[in-house]
Amino acid sequence: MPIVKMDRITVVGMQQDKAAVVEALMKLGALHVDEAAALPTQDAAGVGDVAAAAPAETIAVGNRQLTVNEVLPLMARLERVITESNRLRPVKKSLFASKRSVNITDFNQVVSKQSDILARLAAFEAASTRVGEIEGQLLRLHNTETMLLPWESLSLDLSALNTEHTRSFLGSFHNRAELTALEEALADEAPETIVNVLTETKTGIQLHVITLKLRESLVQSHLRRLNFSFLPVQTETATPRVLLQRLQAEQAALRQEQERKHGEMAEIAGNLVAFEILHDHLQMLVEKHNVLCRLADTEQTFILKGWTPQNLTKPIKEGLTRQFTVAYGSRPAADDEDFPILLQNNKLVRPYETVVEMFNPPLPQEVDPTPVLAPFYFIFFGLMLSDVGYGLMLTLGCLFGIYKLKLTGRTRQTAIMFLQCGISSIFWGVMFGGYFGDMIAVVTSGRVVIPPVILDPLTQPTELMLLSAIFGVLHLFSGMAVKAYMAWRDGDWQTAVFDVFAWYILIIGLALTIAGIGKPFTGYLAIAGAATIVLFSARDSRNPIARVGAGLYNLYGITGYFGDILSYSRVLALILATGVIAMVVNKIGFLGGPSFAGYITFILVGIVGHAVNFALSLLSAYIHTSRLQFVEFFGKFYEGGGILWKPEKLTSRYVEIEREQPLPALKTLDS
Repeated sequence: MPIVKMDRITVVGMQQDKAAVVEALMKLGALHVDEAAALPTQDAAGVGDVAAAAPAETIAVGNRQLTVNEVLPLMARLERVITESNRLRPVKKSLFASKRSVNITDFNQVVSKQSDILARLAAFEAASTRVGEIEGQLLRLHNTETMLLPWESLSLDLSALNTEHTRSFLGSFHNRAELTALEEALADEAPETIVNVLTETKTGIQLHVITLKLRESLVQSHLRRLNFSFLPVQTETATPRVLLQRLQAEQAALRQEQERKHGEMAEIAGNLVAFEILHDHLQMLVEKHNVLCRLADTEQTFILKGWTPQNLTKPIKEGLTRQFTVAYGSRPAADDEDFPILLQNNKLVRPYETVVEMFNPPLPQEVDPTPVLAPFYFIFFGLMLSDVGYGLMLTLGCLFGIYKLKLTGRTRQTAIMFLQCGISSIFWGVMFGGYFGDMIAVVTSGRVVIPPVILDPLTQPTELMLLSAIFGVLHLFSGMAVKAYMAWRDGDWQTAVFDVFAWYILIIGLALTIAGIGKPFTGYLAIAGAATIVLFSARDSRNPIARVGAGLYNLYGITGYFGDILSYSRVLALILATGVIAMVVNKIGFLGGPSFAGYITFILVGIVGHAVNFALSLLSAYIHTSRLQFVEFFGKFYEGGGILWKPEKLTSRYVEIEREQPLPALKTLDS
């Protein structure tokens, strides 16, 4: 359970080597560099004043020097173009590969042509922008054409409708009520106005409204109030038919231009791999820049400080001193020093580190709870899912992700954890007789029934509740044991004896007494545990009366333990929920009986129903298993609050670089 021991690393080098040293360290991926705030403001070695952080440096992109704030938007532009290029002209890669494999020579060749790639990026964006503009223009022209079509038969020049003393309005109402309202309003306020109905269809009424010039504003206000749809081309010098021909010709020209722009974009999309490489190159430059800004500088030198596992100290030193002229120092972390946390466990336990990290990494003075947490997480998750069919689905899905999708990092570890949990579910499914609920019995009309090995959750809920409580007590006792171990390790034997083992004696004694086992000895055992808690749990108090009073109050904490144990009843609830819903799905699906139509219905209902039940049961098992760890288990001993060890490294999003010369070999943390 110990946390990986760390060494404090200090590197002092020349300014001209700073970027190269940082790049070499990032390729090694073995050093957690301190934040700028953690660096000293004075150089203890006397080499000069030390800045709190390195000055902000620019990044060379093409023929320009850009700041990080300018590079990040450029990366976002590349991401958009990569997405669009993938749609227009995808480049084949391994079906299940998460990243494209690229040779280091090709990578460097693309990087050397940044200016050309950026020019293609700009050309793609310009073409894409123009396509968007054309789409907007086509939409407007189409809307105008739609409004003008009902007026196609009108043989008047639209621009000639107005005279020196009159004004005309062409447009339409949706219904007769609007027309009637207009006629009534104009009869009172502008009786000289003429309203000509040109056509009337189910979709609307086309009007030609003629009024005096001095009444223009009044009539127009009434038309707008009544939602009159004005013809938008009344100022055009042509008839509607001619205007429609113009609109159609303009749309045809725009569509041709749109096709040309799409062709340009498709041609530029052939540079997809180059765009991906440039994006990842910029990402690496930004990562490198961020590390450079965390170094302390003098006029001629730089100072880098960080943390590395002790088994990597020597390889880092050899790698740096072989390539650069640097002063290199290292020392073990002090007992009371806060250093970044790296958890190291065997292959079976390692996947459960994600659970610990999700809650909070341990403090350097704590222990790694993963080895104790792992078996209980495995058991509880399997219990809550507890179905052979669902366990197989989870196991096969995780195997697909691990070996076909080539998951990496923490995602891979999480998949391995769920793979193990799927195996646990298969085991408990056999124990409880769950095979997609009672699917086998339903399909065979009861001729084939696979009985449970230990108990049937539906007919033996009391026994299942007892099993859940037993696992709960073991889980809580394990957390208390870790607390006792930490106290004993730190020389505090009293905490181990009076605050942990006394509760063991009390809880075990009470449980056995209630069960009628070992009386009267178990009763005396419980009394001894209670007396120890009353007399010694408040041992820091010198006042005997206050000490006993505080002890009695602490003894009241037995209710908290019983409450914690009852929390494990959720295991019973989820086992029953998973099984009952699966049985209901089977029953509904097989209502048609053992016929061709019945089997087809059963398959369709079963696929949907069991998929939903699997998803809900999986989510519930994950949430409630994690809750038992975070609340009940960690609540007994764990504080957390450490900082994860995150070595500086060059990462990529789209491509995986195949290096012709492998990086210097490092001793793995698994050894």
